[in-house]
Amino acid sequence: HGQRGCLFFFVCGTHIMASTPSSSAPRQSAPPLRGHTARPKGAQNDGARHQTRRSASSAVRHSSGVAAGAVDEARSISPPLPDGWKMSYTEDGQVYFIDYNTLTSTWTDPRQKEPQPAPKAAAVQQSGPSGASHSIEVPCIEAPGHVKCFFTPSDPGNPHRGILVTGAGAGGGPGPGGSFGPYEHYNTLAQTLPAEGIAVLQIVWRKFADLEAATQDMMACMRYAHSEGLGPMVTIGWSMGGAVAIEAAHRLSRGALRRSIRGVITIAGQSKGAGNIAALGARGIPLLILHGTGDTCIRSSCAERLFAQAQEPKELRLFEGEDHGVPSALALLQRWIPAALPALCRPGTAQSVEVPCIEA
Repeated sequence: HGQRGCLFFFVCGTHIMASTPSSSAPRQSAPPLRGHTARPKGAQNDGARHQTRRSASSAVRHSSGVAAGAVDEARSISPPLPDGWKMSYTEDGQVYFIDYNTLTSTWTDPRQKEPQPAPKAAAVQQSGPSGASHSIEVPCIEAPGHVKCFFTPSDPGNPHRGILVTGAGAGGGPGPGGSFGPYEHYNTLAQTLPAEGIAVLQIVWRKFADLEAATQDMMACMRYAHSEGLGPMVTIGWSMGGAVAIEAAHRLSRGALRRSIRGVITIAGQSKGAGNIAALGARGIPLLILHGTGDTCIRSSCAERLFAQAQEPKELRLFEGEDHGVPSALALLQRWIPAALPALCRPGTAQSVEVPCIEA
């Protein structure tokens, strides 16, 4: 590798196993919050016109059944949308509305009094913890489209503490080498963390080996977690995903998610694309860097360089002789993530305290 970054290789896995939806999935009554780069003011900008053309073509492709009915109903309402609102479509032709005033979206037409029913999530195939993992699609405003994720909710029997948002390597499809994580670490975390009140959101990149596109995908999923009340959050990324986790946290920690990001973890992460790593410490976001000294894809010197550039709070762990997947990292992850998301007060633990007051 050179001074400007590190080379990496990837393998995209294809093995997929079945799971069933969970009853405690994220609320499906409204589309999740999206990030917006600018609020529309009257005339549409180029991006909005592009989205409108894409939405129209999507509506044509799905012009039958319920989707067509929803589109026709929305179009039949003559009053214009309120200022700052825009109508868009899901991939299956369902209509939803974006409110750029509040950076939220909804299935409810703002010109109607009665809400439209939200479409049910389609069943998919994915390995999950005891069948608890299921697929959701998160809209992304920066790059129009939807990001596929596999969501495992926290155990409803325990107080919810937060969520782990995971990023794969360059070959970030579903399965081993992708959304499962290195040595299926992400799947294992999705099996163990929910019992501690921590949900897990495993991202499938829409474009492989594309750092900027992956960063936009992770940002969309972090906004989703925040809008659904699933935060606070820790982000983790493997290989290319390490730079993605750093950059996504940097961009979003400047805004509404500033207090929601409680930690960033990189596993065998690349240094290219992680130039804003110092900003995390400046905002008080803890950083954990993990790397194997036997990694021949991305040398461990990349981890040392990242650590030198980062500010406190930061921690570097090198695993002697371990490869690009860092198999022994799992035990540390299972300790570090819950520590970054402290438990809320559990039932029966409330106690009386007396606070002195000087004024009276």
